[in-house]
Amino acid sequence: MTRPAATGLAHSVQVRLKNAATQAGRPFSELLELYAVERFLHRLGRSRHRERFVLKGALLLREWLGVDARPTRDVDLLGPADLNAAGLRQSIEDVLRAAVEEDAIAFEHGSITVQPIRTGSTVLGLRAKFDAHLSQIRLRYQVDVGLGDAVYPPEVEIVPGGLLGMPMASVRAYTPYTTVAEKLEAVVQLGDANSRTKDYYDLLQLPCALVFEGPILVESIRRTFARRATVIPVAPLEGLSEEFAREPLHATRWRAFLAKGQLRVAETDFLGVVGAIRRFAGPALDAAREGLPFHRHWEPGGPWR
Repeated sequence: MTRPAATGLAHSVQVRLKNAATQAGRPFSELLELYAVERFLHRLGRSRHRERFVLKGALLLREWLGVDARPTRDVDLLGPADLNAAGLRQSIEDVLRAAVEEDAIAFEHGSITVQPIRTGSTVLGLRAKFDAHLSQIRLRYQVDVGLGDAVYPPEVEIVPGGLLGMPMASVRAYTPYTTVAEKLEAVVQLGDANSRTKDYYDLLQLPCALVFEGPILVESIRRTFARRATVIPVAPLEGLSEEFAREPLHATRWRAFLAKGQLRVAETDFLGVVGAIRRFAGPALDAAREGLPFHRHWEPGGPWR
């Protein structure tokens, strides 16, 4: 375990997090979990492994969407294709030992476990779990690492926003294009069996908040699908079809997802959600499948012009 944090600092962190949660109208537990994963990212950015891992997932969406990002307690990273369980365990331990400013988080180095993430017999990545403490509060970490995916455009350097004004080191990160491409690949791959409601939330919110250039998005889709050996089917895609959107189960999951995360969206009806995603993603998927130019521009909220 790292050196126990000073009692005074730990108490101060808890008080300030509670105040921040009250001001934001969010649960204290949500900000506590965000603070915890931010301190892990800071250590990653200060470690010798910072060039080997790329940030992705919900933590990155917080940088793009701000308060509209869905809450998360996990860290999602992309790692090198040849990374194995022993290598990830050693990398995590090195990250936890990185020299950083005191932040009241005490990690338990001996608690690290790593397991493969599987779909059937296929290994999709690795999952590391480990523990830490903030004073008497136990923190449980989960870090999911994908292996060797295509990243286009190339990853960028970002400095994630730090709660309580704590220092944050820069880390390598996906651009929104790769995030959208990977989520669309999941929609295609899972079809009408898709229960990943969070992907629909992200695919709804990102085009509402960000600018996209058509040629870049199409190339990102093309490379992501090729790397994962997924064929882009002719529309309508099962996971973006009207029939899928009208299934009562999916509508129920959507409402439950919004309620659990205390999330506010302009489109609360799942049929409308799927329609909005289809208007954004459909033309780009068609262009990627057919190898056609797509010289269009998307402003927040659309449409393509």
